[in-house]
Amino acid sequence: MPVEIAIEQLVLHGINLTPVQRSLLNRAITDELTRLMTAGGAASFDGGTVPSVRAPDITLRSPFDPVDTGTGIARAVYGGISGGQTVSGA
Repeated sequence: MPVEIAIEQLVLHGINLTPVQRSLLNRAITDELTRLMTAGGAASFDGGTVPSVRAPDITLRSPFDPVDTGTGIARAVYGGISGGQTVSGA
């Protein structure tokens, strides 16, 4: 069953991203959410629209790494939409 996740707005306070960093961040979020939904069983979601997700805070490392940050954001979002479900490798 195909699943579509649309993130309309993502706010990162205090971080100014270059276009390359933004692209890397977006790709990392997409790749990790895809991996988590595939490994965690997207079938556990009953569909519908969720107007917002309260995801846990993530810690940003210094220096800023857009791939690491994107992976962390994806895991936080997945945790928020799956009721805290975790997946091996997460």
